[in-house]
Amino acid sequence: MDQLERRQINRRLALTGAFAGLAALSSIGMASAQGAVDGVAGGGLVPLADGSGTTQFSLAVIQMPDPKTPVLAGSFVLYDAHAEGGAALLQSVSLDDFKAYAADNPNARQLTGNLSVNGDGVFPFLLQVAAGAKAGEQDTFNLVVGQAALPYLGNASGNASVACNCAAYTYALSGPLSKGKLHLVT
Repeated sequence: MDQLERRQINRRLALTGAFAGLAALSSIGMASAQGAVDGVAGGGLVPLADGSGTTQFSLAVIQMPDPKTPVLAGSFVLYDAHAEGGAALLQSVSLDDFKAYAADNPNARQLTGNLSVNGDGVFPFLLQVAAGAKAGEQDTFNLVVGQAALPYLGNASGNASVACNCAAYTYALSGPLSKGKLHLVT
């Protein structure tokens, strides 16, 4: 991938994230009249475990209360130039669930849904993020996709509650943000 193509992808990711964030945040006024909203917006860089570089992501998700069914809207995009098998652009195609997941960390949120890889397929994912609550506290990021996500997307009896025609595709990334910031939307 040449430098110009990389710049165009990075610019596209930044614009996608910005538009998703604006769309999600523009809904807050309408939702706050109905009750408490919950969401997270931001993005940044996550260092790869092997030290070969960083991965860029953007996230904007908001859940609005509704007496019958909560409304979940937003977008998740990740670009990993160092992915196994070549550069990977992961983009959410559907969002299924969003919730606080750690009783000991009120700034931790979990998102599940499906995403495409380089515009192809539909793969389940589980994303856990936590916004640093205090000055100097790092935001954290934990993502599993495809086969790697299935063990975490189980039902109460521990059986996978989703099927995956993933053709053994798996992706995982975890770590603190080296640049960027996550913000809770409440």
